Amino acid sequence: MRIHFTYFPPGEKAGEVDAGMLQAWDTILDAAERQGLAVLPVLGVWADWNDGSHQETWHRWDSNPFNVAQGGPAKRPEELFDDTLCRRLWLKRLETFVRHWSLRPAIVGWEIFSKLDLVTGATEERAVSVHRVCGRRDPGDGPVETAGHSLAGRH
Repeated sequence: MRIHFTYFPPGEKAGEVDAGMLQAWDTILDAAERQGLAVLPVLGVWADWNDGSHQETWHRWDSNPFNVAQGGPAKRPEELFDDTLCRRLWLKRLETFVRHWSLRPAIVGWEIFSKLDLVTGATEERAVSVHRVCGRRDPGDGPVETAGHSLAGRH
């Protein structure tokens, strides 16, 4: 199953992962393992990085902790695409999830970002640059997916 682990709890700062939230997700992954379910965690979603400037009806940039208005480092969502403090902190957050969960048997891969093309300021070239940064294998050798919804099993 594909689960969005994209929630930013109130007070969570850019680059961090709230310990209570991580523990709650651990409980869900424990249940998935007991049931023999395969999980593809989704660690980023376009709406968190979309400011609605093109009349998108579902956007959450205003509440994203990476937004400078929320105490984060980014003035614009598209800073995720460049070698910025924003992207470095976002990668730190992803690494926290991957390190914490990489050896869990229920995890069959990683969907690093859902619909990267809908991030404000996205271009094919910029999306590919994020894909290249994230396209590494995790310690458990799970496949990495950065843009679409495909599911591939462990090698």
